[in-house]
Amino acid sequence: MFLALTLAAVSVGQEPAGLQLTNVRMTVGELGPTRKESKMLPGDVLFISYDIDGLTIETDGTAKYTMAMEVADAAGKLIFKQDPRELIDFIPLRGNKLPARAFITIGIDQPAGMYSCKINVTDPKTKASN
Repeated sequence: MFLALTLAAVSVGQEPAGLQLTNVRMTVGELGPTRKESKMLPGDVLFISYDIDGLTIETDGTAKYTMAMEVADAAGKLIFKQDPRELIDFIPLRGNKLPARAFITIGIDQPAGMYSCKINVTDPKTKASN
C-alpha cells in the first residue's frame, strides 16, 4: 500500500509582495536531503521543508509568525487540519529568509491514494500571508 503526495500539492497560495514560501521540497527526515519519491508507506513521517521570504525580523533577531496546515484526499475531503499556531524563531544574523518545516505522520490505517497538503504562513506584524 502506497500513499503519494506531490510537491505540486503543497500550496504556495497567493503570494503577496511581502511574504512567500520558496524552495518547497519534501525531505528525508527533518534536516535530510530532498526526498526523490512522493510515495510513502503507512507510519512514515512526511517532512516538508521550505524557506519563508519576506518575514518581519525584529531588532532582537526574533521572527514571529503563524503556521497552519491542511491535508486533503484526492476528492478534496479534509482529513487533517492544524489551526494556526504562533511560532517564534531566533535569526541571529538577520537576513531575509527563515528556513522552516512542517511534518505529519502518515496513519497506519491511511488508505492508499493521492493527498494534498496546504501550508499557510502569516506574518502577524504585516498581516501578509502566503
